[in-house]
Amino acid sequence: MKIVSLLLADKVAVDENTKKVSIDGVFNLINVSGLPAKHKEFFVFIVVEGQAGKHRFDIKVKKGPSIIVSTDQEFETGSRHYFISTFKDLIFHEAGTYEVVASVNGDSMSSLLEVKVNSQNLN
Repeated sequence: MKIVSLLLADKVAVDENTKKVSIDGVFNLINVSGLPAKHKEFFVFIVVEGQAGKHRFDIKVKKGPSIIVSTDQEFETGSRHYFISTFKDLIFHEAGTYEVVASVNGDSMSSLLEVKVNSQNLN
């Protein structure tokens, strides 16, 4: 399997009747008022193409060499498949660049995620 797309979004939903995917709020920047910061929820959406069968999907959020959170699951897929992973209550302890890395059977793709402390007073 080869990953052909990777998106970070506020919400990903699949219509049960039409199987259409709705992706809302695609982003690569999280503004926070202070650290540590808890991000309530975000979705990682990947599209893969290749041979149908059982495949291992792995998604990691990393800061440098440190893995902040990861998920690892095996799925039976067709030749074109999408995978949605939800991350809830993720704690960011420092500002800077994080990397979201998706892997399927050794093929990987990544997206950079910037966490920035908002300098404005939010009171």
